[in-house]
Amino acid sequence: MRVPFGQQRMQFCGAEILTYCVMTNHFHVLLRIPEPAVLSDIELMRRYKVLYPKPTKFQSASTKVMESQLEAGGEGVKTRSKN
Repeated sequence: MRVPFGQQRMQFCGAEILTYCVMTNHFHVLLRIPEPAVLSDIELMRRYKVLYPKPTKFQSASTKVMESQLEAGGEGVKTRSKN
């Protein structure tokens, strides 16, 4: 039997499936949602790669390009550090 929610999405958002029950016409899921936290660039990229392992035709940059921009202190890093 498959879990009703993809493991990919759970890893991306940091939620954990504690238990679930599949009924004939619906299902129940009990999740553990983590406390809000500031995520590091490394963790953000890990989660992004879990959800998008390969670039789609709509993505202009691969994960390697995004990682190099983060390491170089790109504009996104500067914008986030202001907040």
